[in-house]
Amino acid sequence: MRKKLATLTLGLSLLTAGSCAVAEPSHGSFTAKRPDPLRQNVQVALEGIRSAASAEDVPALLAWFDPDATFSFGTETGHEAFLELWQDYGDNSFRRFLTVFETAVAPGGFRQKDGAMHFPYHTQIVAKDVEPYFVMHVTPGRLRAGPSRDAPQVKIATYASVYCVDPHCLSDEAGDWLEVQLADGGSAYAPPDALRPVVSKYRLILEEREGGYRVTVFVAGD
Repeated sequence: MRKKLATLTLGLSLLTAGSCAVAEPSHGSFTAKRPDPLRQNVQVALEGIRSAASAEDVPALLAWFDPDATFSFGTETGHEAFLELWQDYGDNSFRRFLTVFETAVAPGGFRQKDGAMHFPYHTQIVAKDVEPYFVMHVTPGRLRAGPSRDAPQVKIATYASVYCVDPHCLSDEAGDWLEVQLADGGSAYAPPDALRPVVSKYRLILEEREGGYRVTVFVAGD
C-alpha cells in the first residue's frame, strides 16, 4: 500500500444534461455515471466485512477475502500478504482497515457485466484529455457562478464532477475560491474545502464466488 494507485481512464460516453432528472440538473460530468444499486448479496458481503473487522475477528475477516486476492499495488496476493499490510498500525490495525475500507465503498460502486462490483464508481473517468487528479466532486450547494458566496448557485447532479483549472487546486496556496470547468465547457467556482478528487487512493473489487461475494482486489496508495 505504499505506491500510488494508477488512475483509470475508460472510454465511456459523457453523461449529458439531457439524461439527468429534472431534480438533478447537470452540465455533464467527467465521470461516467451514478453508482449502481447494491444487490443484496453484495450488501451481505460489505456488512460481513464491517462486522468482522469491528469485532477484530481475523478468521472471520479473512473468510470474506478470496485466497488469491490481490493487494498493495497489484504486486502482492493471498491472506498473509493482506495481514502484513496492517502490521505497522499495531493496536489500530483494525480501525485503520475500516477507515480505508469505508473510504473505498462509501461513494458506491459500479457493476460489471459478469456481476463483479468495483468500488468506488468514480474511478470511471471518461475524458482522456484531462489530468485525473484534477477531476473533482463538489459538496452539494457550494458551486457558484462567480468567486463569491453571493454569486448564483450552479447546480449539477450530485454524482457529477468538474475539472479544477486553478494551478493551486491541490496545493496549500489555494485561495478562497478555485475556478473549475464544467463538462460542457462552462466555468464555475468553489471554495477549496468543497472539492475532493474523484480518483480515490483506494480500490476494491468484489466478485461472486461459491458461497457469496468475496474481495478479489483491495489496493491502496498510502
